[in-house]
Amino acid sequence: MRRRLSPAAAVADLLLETLRLRSDPDVADLGHRWACLNPIGLASLVEYEGCVLWLYERLRELGIWGAVPTEFAAWLSARAHRVAAHNLLVDAQRDDLVRLLNEFALPHVLLKGSARRLLGYPHGGARRTSDVDVLLPEEVARPAWRRLQAAGFVAGADAERTYEGRFHLAPLSNGRRSRWNCIRPRRIA
Repeated sequence: MRRRLSPAAAVADLLLETLRLRSDPDVADLGHRWACLNPIGLASLVEYEGCVLWLYERLRELGIWGAVPTEFAAWLSARAHRVAAHNLLVDAQRDDLVRLLNEFALPHVLLKGSARRLLGYPHGGARRTSDVDVLLPEEVARPAWRRLQAAGFVAGADAERTYEGRFHLAPLSNGRRSRWNCIRPRRIA
């Protein structure tokens, strides 16, 4: 027997139950709960948690998309398609960056969203990615940053001074609507 939750807690609980990856979800119960849901505030929660695309994919994967309240479903579908399109732009920028780093024969590791999207985890690419974070050995980070600028990437105005003394170099962009971040590791003594 399920304990009685506040409306806000019930929405959060349903969201978590839907997103939880397991082999045996109670799809009938989830579908019923989605059909009875008052989605007020859900869009804000989903946006805040960054799980728009993941929720959209999961509802369809479970076969309960039709149970989702119509207005929320319309919002979620439109927003998920925008996030997916944005992620494709970031993927294209990631590919440009990796191609150049490989041409320069520089060791590098993709981090966070860009790495997750390549690894093939279930729903690993279902979060919005806003930039491409890459880890480079400290001794090659600044030369790589300059070589990428020579290859057409652009830093923001006064970028070097703004990021002086920080752990990472200033973001670069190659004209796409996302940016590239070069992260310099600290030397471990």
